[in-house]
Amino acid sequence: MGVAKLLARTAQVQQARDALEHALAQQQRLPARERLYLKGWQAELEPGGWPLEQWRALAKIYPDSFAGLSNTSWALLQDNRFTEAEPYARAATVPQDPLRLYPMIHLARAQLGVGQPQQAMRTLHQAQILRGNDEADDLEVDVLVAQGLDAQAQQVLMRVPRGDDLQQRMRLRAHLLVSAEQRDCSSLHAAVAADGPAPELIAYQIHQRLQHATVTTLCTPGDVKELESIAAVLRPLLRRNDDSAVGSRSLQLLALTYLAQRQGQHALAAEWLRDHGELLERQRSPVVGKWRRVVLAMAELAQQRPQAARHLLEPSFDGSEPVQAHVVLLQALRAEQDAAGVRREQAWLARHHGQAIAEVASMQVWQPLNVHDIATEATSVRLPR
Repeated sequence: MGVAKLLARTAQVQQARDALEHALAQQQRLPARERLYLKGWQAELEPGGWPLEQWRALAKIYPDSFAGLSNTSWALLQDNRFTEAEPYARAATVPQDPLRLYPMIHLARAQLGVGQPQQAMRTLHQAQILRGNDEADDLEVDVLVAQGLDAQAQQVLMRVPRGDDLQQRMRLRAHLLVSAEQRDCSSLHAAVAADGPAPELIAYQIHQRLQHATVTTLCTPGDVKELESIAAVLRPLLRRNDDSAVGSRSLQLLALTYLAQRQGQHALAAEWLRDHGELLERQRSPVVGKWRRVVLAMAELAQQRPQAARHLLEPSFDGSEPVQAHVVLLQALRAEQDAAGVRREQAWLARHHGQAIAEVASMQVWQPLNVHDIATEATSVRLPR
């Protein structure tokens, strides 16, 4: 089981699943608590699965299960359910949990997501003490930007180590955040130019290219060849049967489709949605479902049907919808010349700056778009942070 966890943490999902199958073969010899734990990992690595209920069952039946508490908080964070995630994360930050650093980071993200960046910074400082060093962290950049402390965020960013492939993705993410918050395209282009070589793992390779394409989307008229080159790598992976990484790859496809739509490549986006529509519908992840609605609503806008876009989005809103859902809704209201509705959505964006930064879905690939759009749309109604 330890091998499976390590492989999963490094995005080697299929290998992790193979190791998990070996562990599952022994489960009848295990006590009920450990069998529940294995069920959580089974759901985590199941193609198209969603592990929240398994982890939450473990946390509720065994409230001293720090794995159940921490993993429940992480699943809730992925689904933008920050308020629900906070007590689970907090319950796992006690000294009895030897891995409490992870739920402490989850707690800071939850606090950021509900608009409490000062509390998030205090939690991060506690984590730093526990870690035993003052090494800069990309989440610290997030929290500083959420407080409007862009100059300090820039200073911390310069101290974030490059580290391994994942750390390099997070370092670039933080750089794009600071630059997008300021709508500074020169800095965004410079961040991409200074990025390292392609990572070894295919998941990180695709993520890197999505990061670069986000800058293209924000700062140029677009580059259809760049989009098609990403699709050429990603789409064959989605055709693999029984692929444990299909959930994360589905989110990458939705991110790519949304970038194509933002660049005006609606025919290309429609082709991808049509070809992979059944796959997306099969995913049990609510995050995939919410992002599918966002891109479908964008497709309706491209067809000059703003009311249809609104009907896709508004009935599903429960507070956990992505920030970009409100960006698309704002565009629909603007197309309908609903000035009051536009102002309402601009005010919503201004109030949810913390969520815009804290959304963790698909390794925070939408974060630069979120903060750039808020800086663009909500300037006139920006609230105190």
